[in-house]
Order: sequence, then C-alpha cells, then structure tokens
Amino acid sequence: MAHRRKSRRRRRSEGVVPSYAGLLVYAGALVLINVFPGWGILPVITPKAAPVIALVNLALIVLLVGQALILVDDRLRTRALVRYVAGLVAMVALGQLWILFPFNIESWDPGWGPVFRWVIAVLFAWDVVVTCKAAVALAHGARAPRLASSNVG
Repeated sequence: MAHRRKSRRRRRSEGVVPSYAGLLVYAGALVLINVFPGWGILPVITPKAAPVIALVNLALIVLLVGQALILVDDRLRTRALVRYVAGLVAMVALGQLWILFPFNIESWDPGWGPVFRWVIAVLFAWDVVVTCKAAVALAHGARAPRLASSNVG
C-alpha cells in the first residue's frame, strides 16, 4: 500500500495574509504608542517608562521589518530568524520593564503591583520558550529533529 506523504512546504499564499496583517498591527501599535494617543496620556505610566518605550519601539520595528522580510522570502528559516531576533529584543524590553517597573499603580490599589509583576514574568517566560524554539528551528534548518520512532510507517 502506497502512502502519500504530506508536503511540509507551505504554499506562498499561506504566509502572505499573516504577514500583511502583521505589518498593519505593528505599524498601528507604533502609531498608538508614539503619536495618537501616545503613551504619555496614560496616568498609570510614569516618566521612567521612556527607556522601556524605546525598547518596545525597537521590538515593534524589528517585527515590522521581519514581517516585510517574510513577505519577500517566505521560508521557514527566515521565519525562525525573525522570531529569534524579535524574541531577543522582546526579552530585553520585558527585562527592562521588570527592573524599572514604570507604573504608578498605588494610586489605584496596592494589590495590583504584584499582579502586573506576575504578568510580566509570564510574558518573559513565554518569550524565552518562543525564542528557544526559534533558535532550535534555526539551528536545524527550521525543522525539528525527528525521533527514531516517528519514521516507522
């Protein structure tokens, strides 16, 4: 009995829509953070947020350029490279957010401070996982290594 193998290659049209959507989302986020209404309008964010906002802008620009690169070259290795670099920049931004903690939450309720810290910690942990997966995919040519038992047909 002949088994058909499913092709692991994706069609070019599968990655185009998400890349255009990513371009719009990241460009929109840059406009919302820096132009209108801007991060300074939120009373919860203190002026200590400037370095964090700069890193968030850098992460969004890396993602924007990465999505444009994926539109040009839609290979799995390119996607892994974009995820890896964006993940590293996001980890730096989240680390800076943890250290500076530029939120004036005590005006709301003192109990919200630990909640915000837990959210930052979970986001950082998730970003570590995604970045490690992207590094493994990049090292293995964007394919995870197969287990010996998975070749049994």
